[in-house]
Amino acid sequence: MTEIAWRPWGEEVFAEAQRQNKPVFLSLYARWCRFCKAMDQQTYGNDAIAQYISEQFIPVRVDSDQRPDVNTRYAQGGWPSTCVLTPEGDVLWGGTFVQPDQMAQLLPQVLNEFRNNKQGMAQHVARVREQLRVQNTPPLPRRNK
Repeated sequence: MTEIAWRPWGEEVFAEAQRQNKPVFLSLYARWCRFCKAMDQQTYGNDAIAQYISEQFIPVRVDSDQRPDVNTRYAQGGWPSTCVLTPEGDVLWGGTFVQPDQMAQLLPQVLNEFRNNKQGMAQHVARVREQLRVQNTPPLPRRNK
């Protein structure tokens, strides 16, 4: 059985992703989350998917309780959260629980975009950054007339 060699979150992961020109595959989980355990068994327990992630991505696993900063930045609305990141840490794709058949279709598509559509990827990253900037900008105070 192929197991994913998850790496801890850190700058060295992103430096390696840049050197190897690979996206980062982020699995954000919680130890107490039953859906995280199910995804470990069903999706990451699939030999073909585990091998593909291990070969084509830099796989990173983060316990959301241990790294609330990473959780705040990358959580996709629940656990598990699954993201594909650029070597600079920008989100290319994100979701929550991903079934094995969905993951098998998704990963080659995202990898193809990463490798072959740099302009489209840069535009996507810029849109996401702007959305996040707008979401995180506090509203201006109202003036009384």
